Amino acid sequence: EEFVKTGESNSYKKYKFPANENDFMNRKLNAELTFDDLEYVEISSVDEVGGYSTPENYPTNAEISLKVNNVTELTGDYVAKYNDTGKPTSIKSNMESCEYVFNMNFSGSGTDYTSTLSFKLGNELKLGYDMNIKYTKDLEDTESIKGTVTTSPVKYECDIKVKAIMDEIDEADEYERDPDIDVINSNLKIDVIQIDQDAKIGTVELIEQEDPDYEDETEINLVIVYKDGSTQLLSEVFPFLDED
Repeated sequence: EEFVKTGESNSYKKYKFPANENDFMNRKLNAELTFDDLEYVEISSVDEVGGYSTPENYPTNAEISLKVNNVTELTGDYVAKYNDTGKPTSIKSNMESCEYVFNMNFSGSGTDYTSTLSFKLGNELKLGYDMNIKYTKDLEDTESIKGTVTTSPVKYECDIKVKAIMDEIDEADEYERDPDIDVINSNLKIDVIQIDQDAKIGTVELIEQEDPDYEDETEINLVIVYKDGSTQLLSEVFPFLDED
């Protein structure tokens, strides 16, 4: 409730708000978030029964800045293009704050797209990915994903047949059976690489393990299987995988 709009036009928006809890308690609006050079494209997509939906504005350009006590703490920009259904065909976004730099790009055509992301501290890559994404001909499903995910000091070299995996899961659900782990793993190729040594230290696999909460019960987990045979839940590396 403490965001206060202090300026607005078709291409410009500015908001002021407290920079921290102490400023909030003292009702100081000393942080300023500005969106400038705003541009949009209006797109009306066709709905399932062949009619046109209400036109929507999709952002195609923006310049972003954040100031605290009149000192610039963050700058960024956003540029995007869309097809006639509102699906993005290219996105480019950059942000800088102190020594941190964030870059994201998405581009392609037809069924073949490339997506990259990097989060750096200075010149050191802390988190990022570089992925080729192939969609089915109708663009309704992801066919495959191939590329690299980096979480320093390791990276994950991936070649995932997404549709084949989802088809197996859907079929298992239809026939009320468990998904075939071997079928899924045959379409899930992820090598874990130690970056400094450029050495493979494990693979990501779906395996059956003892359930720690229920005696004589098992559960299916996505894990890193290290070369010495030990395992680690992938959700411990990527906590969002454990979200319901």
